[in-house]
Formats: sequence, C-alpha cells, structure tokens
Amino acid sequence: MKWIAFILILGFSPICFGQVDTLKHETLEFDFDSVIVSVWDIYFKDYSSRDIEYSEVPPSKELIHVQLTKEDGHELLSQLKDPDSYDGTRANLSHHDVEIEFYHSGEVINNLEISALSGNVDINNLSNGESFRNNVSNTLGSYLVDLMKKYQIIESIGYDEIDLTGLMLDNSD
Repeated sequence: MKWIAFILILGFSPICFGQVDTLKHETLEFDFDSVIVSVWDIYFKDYSSRDIEYSEVPPSKELIHVQLTKEDGHELLSQLKDPDSYDGTRANLSHHDVEIEFYHSGEVINNLEISALSGNVDINNLSNGESFRNNVSNTLGSYLVDLMKKYQIIESIGYDEIDLTGLMLDNSD
C-alpha cells in the first residue's frame, strides 16, 4: 500500500508543480543599451464589456512606453536576478499588460511580460532561447510599482490599486 501511495505522489508531482520554472543564470545574463517599459490595454473576451462584440475590439493597444535610465535598468536587472523576487506560483490567467524590453544595438534581446492583475511574469531571453515563467513576489511587485510611479506610468494611464492587484499582493513575504 505504501508503494501505491508513493507512486501516486510521484506521478502527481509534475502536475502540481509543472506550471513554474526554475530561474536559470543564462535567462538574465546579458549586456544591454536601453530598457523600455510599456503598458498595454489587452482585450480579452473574459474582460470585455457585455455590450461589446469581441470581434470588434482591437486585440491590444499601447497606453504608454518610457525608457529607463541606464542606472534604473541595472537595478531592475539586479532585482530580476534575485531568486527571492519570485514566489514559485503561477496563476492560470495568460493576461499580461506590462512589457519590459532590454535592447542591445537596437535589437530586443530580452522580453518580460508581466500581469499587473495576476502577478504572472514570463521572461524570454531572445538571444539564447532561455525562458522563465513564475509569479512576482511582494518584493519585486513593490519594486515594479515604485518604478512605474517614479516614471509616472501609473498616473499617466490612470491605474489604481485594483489594476495592480497582482503586483501588490503579499504572496511570499
């Protein structure tokens, strides 16, 4: 009977923990010239008003984009490299509205897609193909909110606490 329980636990482990990745050193190891943070209004059927036909709504619209200083770009990269910046969970929503792109010689070399609603983060290193999917911890979420406030992103697009729920929840601290 113990063997059956052991096999069942072993068999279900990949299902239970298969949604998150382990941060690899190579995913966030690169040189960059500039960093652009943009916020998008993403239209999904689940978030649309009942009065709007989904087929009539554009799939996405950029609300704002700003270029970070080199110093803020390095601080952001340092935050992203910290394993404590992620809480090891993943929401089922695929929605994302904050995009951060690292550039080198005019080319996007690393792309982050973050959901301010759920806290999901997808990191894609376009130069080596490494990727990482997880959820932001309260530490990284607070840092991102402060960064967006510093660059007046939140005020410019009219976000409030509800729009930033995924970045402001205390999931792991």
